[in-house]
Amino acid sequence: MGAILEALLNPILPIFAVAAVGFAFGRMGLFQREMAGVLNSFVLLVALPALLFAFLVEAPFEQFEWPLVIGYFAASLAVYAIVFALMRLIFCLPVREALLLGMVACFTNHVFFVLHIAEILYGETARLAVLAIITFDAFVIFGGTFVVLDFMKGPKVSPMGAVLVLAKNPMLIALALGLAVGWGDFPIHPGFITYAEFTGGAAAPASMFALGLILSGVTLARFDWPALSATAAKLLLHPTLVVGLFMIFQTATLPTDIWYKALVFTAAGPAGAMPFALALQFGVDTSRIVRAIIYSTVISLITLAVLA
Repeated sequence: MGAILEALLNPILPIFAVAAVGFAFGRMGLFQREMAGVLNSFVLLVALPALLFAFLVEAPFEQFEWPLVIGYFAASLAVYAIVFALMRLIFCLPVREALLLGMVACFTNHVFFVLHIAEILYGETARLAVLAIITFDAFVIFGGTFVVLDFMKGPKVSPMGAVLVLAKNPMLIALALGLAVGWGDFPIHPGFITYAEFTGGAAAPASMFALGLILSGVTLARFDWPALSATAAKLLLHPTLVVGLFMIFQTATLPTDIWYKALVFTAAGPAGAMPFALALQFGVDTSRIVRAIIYSTVISLITLAVLA
């Protein structure tokens, strides 16, 4: 119990406290809930791309433990499909909302929440493990969901049009440039890294504060069963499938247990804010998505402390 309390007191609660301050300031009227949209835009379009670029430029890709990475990817896609089917067949939700709740169930708040905690708990190796998942989630989960939602906007959207829209996304541009520079080992001026690290440092606290502002305007007076189901899938099904597939992909060259711990910890983390950002952009009802993010964030305070 002492170890759980210590993990809760540091590093989990100090990072979560930024969202709590945003929630309190929103309730007090010091910040308006609409301001969260401005903060969210800054994070998505400026700070997060810079942060991801800095990660990838310095990432030693040759050290990625691909058996575990593939296992995590497979588990995420399975959870996405299961929750999407549940939302459509059981709760009869619209397709776009069901897609985004499926994304909620497999897309962890790794950049703004889990990464910092895992690095404090497990060291620099954990940073590399979480970075591998960030790269996959940004390209496949976020990018794929973005393309599907864009196609569903209307019959006039062409494949080339969707690609062009996707190509203008700052986060994906930053990922592509970071991969090109990092994987290709191209030399760049240190000034680019200074900019990326300085700007990217604002991403996590700004995102957590914006999340708190959003929470301050959401009513939780009634149970939202679709949101609760997505939360259960995120905090229980996702890490369970990850552990199961890790056992299947286990080989004689399986990595150190730090990778294992860091990726299971990531899978058990709360839902990220990207589904909410996509819902805003494509005009999808955000109420259930926000509730799922709230539920998973609050409950994960305990589950992550236990895992830690």
